[in-house]
Amino acid sequence: KWFDYDPKWLGRKPAYFVRDNISVVEGELHMLSRLGRAEDKLPKGYRYSTAAVKSKAAVKYGYFEVMCKPINSSITSAFWFYKANSEAHTEIDVFEGGVGEPGKHNDLLMAAHVFKSPDLDKYDAWGETWKAPKNYNLADEYHIYALDWNKDRITWLVDNKVVYSQKNVHLHYPLNMMFSSETM
Repeated sequence: KWFDYDPKWLGRKPAYFVRDNISVVEGELHMLSRLGRAEDKLPKGYRYSTAAVKSKAAVKYGYFEVMCKPINSSITSAFWFYKANSEAHTEIDVFEGGVGEPGKHNDLLMAAHVFKSPDLDKYDAWGETWKAPKNYNLADEYHIYALDWNKDRITWLVDNKVVYSQKNVHLHYPLNMMFSSETM
């Protein structure tokens, strides 16, 4: 059901997706990010090894949730959906953020992007940075991050509480689910 990399994307420079950075331990997905090592065999222009997991099947609409802890790093952790092909390039970020970045330990971006679409002749994006309550420590605690995506609305939830909702104007394409760590 999953690729332990992204077959169409190497990673955002200077970070390269390395399959050995992915493991499942006692039923939990673990994704590492680190300064590149010789055994990572990083292509020219890449300095860090990170990780990505991508669904093989694309989905259109549904309720999706994950219980996780973002990495305590300025490298971004993300749970998102995307598809990029000749017809459309769209993305829904359930969350993305580098919660180890000074001053950002409780900030996660929740957004949607349309880079290319038959319905739209220019880039469009909407969303907001969710500020977790002060008593949260996102990198040290498990929380439930969810997306409720249907033909009318896209709604983001944290711990079963709605934190953002937007009318769904453009995101009516099947997208692949992704978990990744990237440099921004």
